[in-house]
Amino acid sequence: MIIRVYVDGDATPVAELPGSSGRLELDTTAIPDGVHRLRIETVEADRVTGQREIPFSVRNGPGIAVAGLSERDEVRGKLGLAVDATVAGIDGALDVRSLELHRGLPFWTGIATDQPAKIDPMQVSLAEGSYLPILDFDAGKADPARGAATYRAKCAGCHGDDGQGRIAQSATLGEQGIFPRLAGQPAAYLYRQLWSFAHGWRSSAAMPPMADGLTEADWADIAVHLEHLTATAYPPPPVIGNDVVELGRSVATLGRPDRGVSPCTRCHGPSGIGVAPYFPALMGQDARYITAEIIAFRGGQRRNAILRLMDPVAHGLEAHEIEAVAGYFARQRPGAVQ
Repeated sequence: MIIRVYVDGDATPVAELPGSSGRLELDTTAIPDGVHRLRIETVEADRVTGQREIPFSVRNGPGIAVAGLSERDEVRGKLGLAVDATVAGIDGALDVRSLELHRGLPFWTGIATDQPAKIDPMQVSLAEGSYLPILDFDAGKADPARGAATYRAKCAGCHGDDGQGRIAQSATLGEQGIFPRLAGQPAAYLYRQLWSFAHGWRSSAAMPPMADGLTEADWADIAVHLEHLTATAYPPPPVIGNDVVELGRSVATLGRPDRGVSPCTRCHGPSGIGVAPYFPALMGQDARYITAEIIAFRGGQRRNAILRLMDPVAHGLEAHEIEAVAGYFARQRPGAVQ
């Protein structure tokens, strides 16, 4: 038996392996960036006896980040786009201050300067035509007591009485699932998620009808109630190898700048503690939930991140890196880096 390995439709194999098993080194630098197929055939007496094809993508060039347009966007008028194809991808020459994106919610945030202890505040104004319409959220008008009552009636059955999250059968839906931790999350972020579920910017089997069945005042009340909750109970941290923990730590704190992936902690804070108003805490979230959400950003089922900052992250990370960084954040606890 001989094993022949081909790339795409080439008639000449890139490798021939004698016997029923073997190893080879595939030099992807000789393959153009883009989508390709690896075809593996087993041959006996000049007859193909088995075949398998594996689709894969090559990206040896710079990470390409685009702010202002994503797949399946519905657009109108003139779009202000920013394209960055430097080696550092979105962390390189992309000047966030100059972006004029489509209609959205102006917000304050901060970006680290060359002095680590100093934060340079900046205001990003999103112009007409954005990813999300302007959301009329005013925490001062919310009623946390009313939000607590609505949460107990509508949400606690899945997410827990204290918003601690659950991995169990939902008392409300009667379904098994992973329900994320909501306690202490920024109110503006939570309101944005409920709006997104109700208006199709974030997909879920259960949440769209739940959110759509509430009023915008209910969303604000629930969001402010949850922001002030402090759930001290965390699930047991996932048991993963030290090599996986270190890989996850590397992705979280260093990113993958050659692929346009920013460090997670740049937005989500040290150990994923969360940064108000729009960057949620990842600390202590279930690893499977974090993994599923990154995949949802990649596949377009979730399109509501501020400035679409999650798009280059979701597309730039490899599967094992996603699982590793999810496990890393799932292990983190307040006051202790694990």
